[in-house]
Amino acid sequence: MIRVEEIANKDFKSVIWGYDPVSVDAYLDEIITLILQMQAERKEMVSTIDYLVAELAAAGRKPEKEGLTEQTALPISPHELTAEKPNAEE
Repeated sequence: MIRVEEIANKDFKSVIWGYDPVSVDAYLDEIITLILQMQAERKEMVSTIDYLVAELAAAGRKPEKEGLTEQTALPISPHELTAEKPNAEE
């Protein structure tokens, strides 16, 4: 996978009829910004998944499939999120 540093440090050869270095640099800056944004979003999503998996584990729900880790989202019905839980005293 390409790293942001590789994009930022990429050096292009100058030629008479080549691309404008300023526009190439501007485009690479846009790509770097997008990659950093995607990396931040991914990190946030992984944190959310980890939190939700821990919440499910704390609620006593066990993974239905083997091999699920904290990096894997468990399937859950939207109805389970809003359904009233039966009272333990009843």
